[in-house]
Amino acid sequence: AVLTGAGGVAHVVGSSRCRDCHESAYESWKGSAHARSSAALSEKEKKDVRCRKCHTTDEGKQAEVGCEACHGGGRFYSFPYVMKDRELARLVGLEDPSAKTCARCHTQDSPKIKPFDLPAGMQAIKHWTDKPAKKTDGEKAK
Repeated sequence: AVLTGAGGVAHVVGSSRCRDCHESAYESWKGSAHARSSAALSEKEKKDVRCRKCHTTDEGKQAEVGCEACHGGGRFYSFPYVMKDRELARLVGLEDPSAKTCARCHTQDSPKIKPFDLPAGMQAIKHWTDKPAKKTDGEKAK
């Protein structure tokens, strides 16, 4: 997936970092086609940058379409103190996915059997009702 702006490729920290506060969203993603996206590629396609740009995150360094493919690289916004401030998080790279985000990869030119259905696609990846997990007194903030 193509990452640009403040949340660019160099700023990807990995989906496991998101799991710390968004466990149910992470589990929802883990069961999705995005989490298994590189498995859909042949060995030849895994070496093809045209395939990797949409079937992986961080230009192929992460073998899935992870959280940051849609939400932007989390290097600067993934800290709990930043995420508590919605405006600050967005200023330093957190993106709110939209139809334009999906269109980075789901285009008329991408090989598939049927055309991309945005409403159905958004429903298939729905995870945004998740609230950050509460830390217990004995648990250290990450």
